[in-house]
Amino acid sequence: MRGLTEYAQIVLNELHKLRCASMFMFADAQRAHQKLGPTQQSKNSQYIGLASHFLGSQQLTHSVDLYNWYCREVLKLAVISNPNEVLSALEAVEGPIKNNIVRARKTGRMPGPEIIERFKPGNVSEKMVRIAVHKHLDISENPETNVLCACRNSLVHNMGKDVGRKIAESLAKIGNDRAIIAPTNWPDGHLPIHLTNEGNLVIDSEIGSWALDMISNQIHLMDQNFSALHNLPTTRWRPRSISHSFT
Repeated sequence: MRGLTEYAQIVLNELHKLRCASMFMFADAQRAHQKLGPTQQSKNSQYIGLASHFLGSQQLTHSVDLYNWYCREVLKLAVISNPNEVLSALEAVEGPIKNNIVRARKTGRMPGPEIIERFKPGNVSEKMVRIAVHKHLDISENPETNVLCACRNSLVHNMGKDVGRKIAESLAKIGNDRAIIAPTNWPDGHLPIHLTNEGNLVIDSEIGSWALDMISNQIHLMDQNFSALHNLPTTRWRPRSISHSFT
C-alpha cells in the first residue's frame, strides 16, 4: 500500500480527533442519562436529542470543510510535483482555469505559480476545486461525497433547510450508486441521508459519524490514487490512539 501525502495525513488526523471527541462526549452523555430515574430521563431526553443533533452537525460540516481544504492543498501540490501533465490536463478544459494558464503563457509568466495563486481560498469556489480534481484530473470520487457537500452547505447557510433542493437533487442523481470500497464499520450501500416532509435535513450523531467515516474513506483512497498518478511525495501514516477516562 502506498503512503499518504502530508495533506491527507493532516486531515485524517483531524478527522480521527473529531471522531474520538464526538464519540466520547455522546457516550458519556448517554451513560449519565441511563443512570437517571424514569422521571429525570423524561426531562433529560430533550438534551440528549440536542446533543445528538449538535454533534452530528459538527461531524458532517467539519468533515466536509476538511475535505475541501485537502482538495485545494493537494491540487497545488500536484501542480508543483507534476506541472507538465497537470497543467496540460487543466488546460484541455474550456473555462477560467484554462484562461489563466493561456494568459500566463502569453505574458511570459510561468503558469504553475499562476494556477497555485488562483486556487488560494477566496479566489475560486470549493466546488470548482473539486471539479478540477475529480473531473479534469480524473481522481476517484465516491458518489456519496457530493451529497455530503450539499448537506454541509444546507447546515451552514440555511440551518438544514434544503433550499433550492440541492440535497434532494444530489440524492436523486446518485440513485443506487455507492462507493466501491465503503467504510468497514458500516453496511455496504448504507446512505442515511434523508429529508423531512418540510424539506429539512435529518441529522444526528449516528449520521454525523457515518459522514465523517465516508469523508475519511474518500480522502484515504483518493490520495493514493492522486499520488500514484501524479508522483506526489508520500510517507507512511501512523494514526495516534486517543485515550479517555473520567473518574
